[in-house]
Amino acid sequence: MLMVLIIILSFANFFFVIDRNLVMNYNGDRRGDVTYYESYTENPVRDVIISVYMLGALGDFDSTVYRNGYDRYFAVAMFLLATFIISVVFMNMLIAIMGETFG
Repeated sequence: MLMVLIIILSFANFFFVIDRNLVMNYNGDRRGDVTYYESYTENPVRDVIISVYMLGALGDFDSTVYRNGYDRYFAVAMFLLATFIISVVFMNMLIAIMGETFG
C-alpha cells in the first residue's frame, strides 16, 4: 500500500508542477477552463492528489486536458505512464492479496 501511495504522490507532484506552465491569456492570468487536474476543494494539493487517484485507480479522466500548455508532450506521456503504472500496481496488489488468502 505504501508503494501505491508513493506512486500516486509522485504523479500528483508532476502534474501540480507542470500545471503552472499552462497557456496564459492576454491579461497574464491563467485561463480558468484549462488545468491538468479537477478542482474539488479550495486546496490545490489535495485536488491534484484526488485527481491522480481518480485517473489511475478509478479510470475517471478526460484525456483532452493533457494536450494543452507548453509541456503537453510530457503531460501526455506522464498521463499514459500514470494510467498504466497505477493500474498495474493496483492489479498486482490485488493478486498478491488474493494469493496470500489462498496460500
